Amino acid sequence: MSLTPSQPSFAQESSPVFSAGRKLGEQQKALLWQWLQGDPECPSRELQAKLAQAQPGVSVSLRHLNRLRAQWQLNRRKGRPRQTEGR
Repeated sequence: MSLTPSQPSFAQESSPVFSAGRKLGEQQKALLWQWLQGDPECPSRELQAKLAQAQPGVSVSLRHLNRLRAQWQLNRRKGRPRQTEGR
């Protein structure tokens, strides 16, 4: 009787292909970087729309945009934007 658990053998085709998901390429990341450098206060929804227009067929989630902002340290301020005029 063996005390070690047996290792399951997985077939090659049963394992998921990690490159099957859509990922942003360097060109798309550079474009996002450029837009964020120009306007760091730009909402992620606007960035998402700009990217969809500039690169048809490429979609990026808001979560991923926010992760890239955090990685690049280009986060927006938390909370509601303040109204500076006529309040």
